[in-house]
Formats: sequence, C-alpha cells, structure tokens
Amino acid sequence: MRYSTKLFTFTDRTFVSEASTLQFDPEQMDRIYADACDEGFTMESHVTGDEVKFVFRECTQDEEGDIIAYVFDVDQYAVARNPKLARVQAHILND
Repeated sequence: MRYSTKLFTFTDRTFVSEASTLQFDPEQMDRIYADACDEGFTMESHVTGDEVKFVFRECTQDEEGDIIAYVFDVDQYAVARNPKLARVQAHILND
C-alpha cells in the first residue's frame, strides 16, 4: 500500500487519516521488506516525493473491543537516515 501525505493531516508528530479515505483494508497490508514479516505501508510526500515506510504496531480498541485506530511507527531505517522522524506515527481511524 502506498499513500500520499495529501490524504493525512499532521499534528503533534502524528499523521491521521480515516480508513474510508484511504480505502484501507487491514487484511491487505503489505510486507514492507521482502526478507521480514513486518507489515505496513509506504507514505509519499506530495511536496518532495520522498518515501517513508510505516510499520504496523497495534490496534487501539474501545471498552467493547471495537477497533478505534490502527497505529503505525516510522520504520527504524528511515529514523536512522533522518533522526527528525523519531517518534513520528501514523494513525488510521476505523470509521
């Protein structure tokens, strides 16, 4: 999966979008590296064209067990290349 930053809002080091906006299906997440089982997506800057991989970390749920959001972290290799990406996340809201 590949998404443009145009589809997200960015506040407090977090990209946020709704699943319906992205046509996000958690069953269709890609392995982000051929030699690893990490799943996630690639985000492409609509300004620079730079790409960053995001790795699935967890689902947040309400007290009834319904999924509120899918939470992703920037992959470690991107952070190693650009430390400014440390602690940047992406949240895809389950709408």
